[in-house]
Amino acid sequence: MLHYFLVRKKNIRLTTLIVLFGLFHCIPLPIKAQDLLIERLLEQSSEFSDQSSALDFLEELARKPLPINTANREDFLRIPGLTVEHANRIIAERNLKGSFQSLEEFRIAGGIFKDLFDLISDFLTLNQESFEVELVIRQRIQRRVEESAGYQSGGFAGSSIKNYTRISAVISSNISAGALIEKDPGEKGYTDHAVGYLQYVSHNNSTRIIAGNYSLSFGQGLIFSRKSFFGKSSEPVSHVKRNEQGGRGYLSSSESEGFFGVFGEYSTSKYSISLFGSAAKRDARINSDGEAKSIATSGFHRTDTELNQRNRLEERLAGGRLRIVIGSVSFGISGASVHYQPGLSKEESGAKFLKYSGNEIQIGGFDFSTIVNNLELFGEIGVSNPGSAGYVGGIKWGDRITKIGLLYRNYARDFYSQFGSAFADNSSGNRNERGLYLGIKHKITGYFEMGGYADIFSHAGRSTAIPVKENGKEYFLQVRSTLKPGSQIYINWRARSGLSRFDRLDENNIRREFFGEEINERIRLQGDFELSGNVRLGLRIEAQKNRLKSDNSNFFKSIFDSPGILLTAKTHYENLNNFKLTIQTTIFSSRGTRLYQYEPDLPGLLKVNQFTGRGERFAVIFARKIGPGRLTAKYGIVHFPERDSFGSGVNAILQNYIQDIGIQWDLNYN
Repeated sequence: MLHYFLVRKKNIRLTTLIVLFGLFHCIPLPIKAQDLLIERLLEQSSEFSDQSSALDFLEELARKPLPINTANREDFLRIPGLTVEHANRIIAERNLKGSFQSLEEFRIAGGIFKDLFDLISDFLTLNQESFEVELVIRQRIQRRVEESAGYQSGGFAGSSIKNYTRISAVISSNISAGALIEKDPGEKGYTDHAVGYLQYVSHNNSTRIIAGNYSLSFGQGLIFSRKSFFGKSSEPVSHVKRNEQGGRGYLSSSESEGFFGVFGEYSTSKYSISLFGSAAKRDARINSDGEAKSIATSGFHRTDTELNQRNRLEERLAGGRLRIVIGSVSFGISGASVHYQPGLSKEESGAKFLKYSGNEIQIGGFDFSTIVNNLELFGEIGVSNPGSAGYVGGIKWGDRITKIGLLYRNYARDFYSQFGSAFADNSSGNRNERGLYLGIKHKITGYFEMGGYADIFSHAGRSTAIPVKENGKEYFLQVRSTLKPGSQIYINWRARSGLSRFDRLDENNIRREFFGEEINERIRLQGDFELSGNVRLGLRIEAQKNRLKSDNSNFFKSIFDSPGILLTAKTHYENLNNFKLTIQTTIFSSRGTRLYQYEPDLPGLLKVNQFTGRGERFAVIFARKIGPGRLTAKYGIVHFPERDSFGSGVNAILQNYIQDIGIQWDLNYN
């Protein structure tokens, strides 16, 4: 099938073939192993999730590397991949012999494998950088070349341009500030989304005050947390436990998160006290009784319906947190009172699913964490009126060779944690779920590792789609071989089962609804190879199938009957004048399965493409340092020879290819 696909010229553009085979004749120059980090950490096994806060987190780590000679154990655990055992070894060696003289000395002291160290080295530095006044500006403009029906018919209020402007500044050793404005495609105003903050930090870092937009992250995220890359993925242990970030200035394009008001914190080595207040407006669907039927989280304001939902719900919040540290044990208590105007309705979209209703809600939580040798224990209990509770807790153990994570969660049907994002299977949030998760990762040799997870969960109450109790299971297993830095091959298998709703004709030819246990299975074989210093080749073959449990069809037979085949070539060129060029070409063929692919994008963006059918994808990214800044541009095109349209309704595009372009200008003055 692959040979048939490759030789049919009418199905493959000439430019695709030229690029695909021409990539192997470039001048050899090194590719940083860092290029694999985002894919390894953020390409979820479910392939879909909002990763904006995760990218913000990684960008902040790279912009302000951790000083290894002054960092404590909690600081080291914020670095992806580092375990308690790593941190304990590093601190013990530092206490015995003094400051590290190089990052390599640090790596050896911590017993960190070279492949992991290559991924995280940009997040580390020898010593704390001295203070410098700094101004960082990021300007990004993107658009899809082919406009959809919504722009032609007037269904969208504004142009197809997506605009993003972010400014952050360090004004003095005590004061920093930031501002962001953004416009999504189809929105009218270039300041449709606008956030900003001013922050003061005392000289000894004991006092911190933020005025403006801020985010909160406490404990295990049950009561307060930003959505992030914490969940089920090909990294089965790293994401089980959260390390709280506290209050942070909020500069994100995610419009449904964050608060607006004042945050203040006073901290010592033994305790910290935080107080915060917010008066924000949220998008909401209002019913005929003038109540908020649901809170809209997309952030889009393009159509009349979306514009009518904008800022319809007033949210006022006042709360605080106390955290106490005794040796290696920490306890935290968080709480807040929230007022909504208008009140929240009992009825959720399409289903009379009782959750919280009314104008007032009180939320609170108690969390703890402790470290005993290489073992971490952690948990959080949350409550919301009228007395419903949720809790999550677990253990995490790890040394250089083996990592294990075990987590249990139980969120009551009417527990309402609107600002939380703790570990969950249910995408609608931390409610109506009970589950037990086990993740294991083991380094077999310096070149081979295996890992996987098992998650058994249930939803006791009804949801919009499933009006009965639902039990589900998900299993994931992966074996990965690192052939050399920058090259790896892996095979993984994932199976998920749960209750689904179906419509079928009965014996009287009448369409009836029924529920059955549906099983989704996927097997994937993928290789990423560094063929020369600047040429990468990726090959992915996979099969995926949905079937009823009562269906006797053989899943493994589908691997041969209808596999998905994805062939990728990627080259990266960089010279001494900071000129960079990245080209990625993909050919795919998929029948009965969905293919997903991580694709390099403009700095600060994550793109995961979904492919079905047959076609090609081409993307090129150009970057050039100019004075105090860097200019980055991207062009991408996807072509489906067997399709004549994309999308439907206002999103419909009546042709068989789509092009996207983007340009970004990053300036850094210090």
